[in-house]
Amino acid sequence: MAKSITMEDLIFRFKKLREKSENQSSVMKKIARSMKTTVNSNFRNETDFKGKRWTKSKRAKLVNGQTLSNTGRLRRSFTSKYGIDYAVCGTNVKYAKRLNFGAKKGEDGKKTFRVGDTHVKGCKVKESKTKKGTIRRAHKRRPYIRRAHNRTAIVPFGNIPAYNFIGINEKQRKMYLKWIKEFYGEIV
Repeated sequence: MAKSITMEDLIFRFKKLREKSENQSSVMKKIARSMKTTVNSNFRNETDFKGKRWTKSKRAKLVNGQTLSNTGRLRRSFTSKYGIDYAVCGTNVKYAKRLNFGAKKGEDGKKTFRVGDTHVKGCKVKESKTKKGTIRRAHKRRPYIRRAHNRTAIVPFGNIPAYNFIGINEKQRKMYLKWIKEFYGEIV
């Protein structure tokens, strides 16, 4: 037989539900920490958020290192934040999006960028002032200097595989839903 609910009991449950839903920060804090831990684990194990191994990068193969961990800047840049009704994990590193989702060669078209003056190491540079401005010339011993100029190149210059280091898999989604249900407890 079904349990009957009185109007007072129903009103009491709705009030409790409203109170709990106005500040979910305790469960959101738990979820945010879990997301950051998962991202750190993905970098440590070199796997995407679904558990698939990353393809080894050329640099990692060359020096027998870890993929996406040359300096560790990207890995260390992840932060988690939470509030009364949200939990997020992310980074402000500009190239993170490109590495997470990947890109095909030339996907962004052609870009023009400025290449500065460079010279061969040990080459003495002689500066002379003219009406047009300062001219930099290499010394006779090494008559080689690259002047500043514009270059046009396709961007990105090669295929970038998608590493998918950040995301929520089915197992995490179920775990987060379980935590939310526990948070609301007997009210629902």
